[in-house]
Amino acid sequence: MDNAKKFVELLEEGKIRKHILPNTAPDYTSAQERRDLDNYRFFANSFALDEVMKCEVRCYNGDEQI
Repeated sequence: MDNAKKFVELLEEGKIRKHILPNTAPDYTSAQERRDLDNYRFFANSFALDEVMKCEVRCYNGDEQI
């Protein structure tokens, strides 16, 4: 139990810094967004999108008109 209390104290004091803890990881958001956009643009200009668009999908309840 003492170890658990010590761990919580270290967390609260900000002495344990791990990437899994909030607000301690480097911000990769803008770089990742740019990479995702580039990948999407590449896909949108490829023949693969044409093949995907040819696929027929089943209707689901959200498509039904009331």
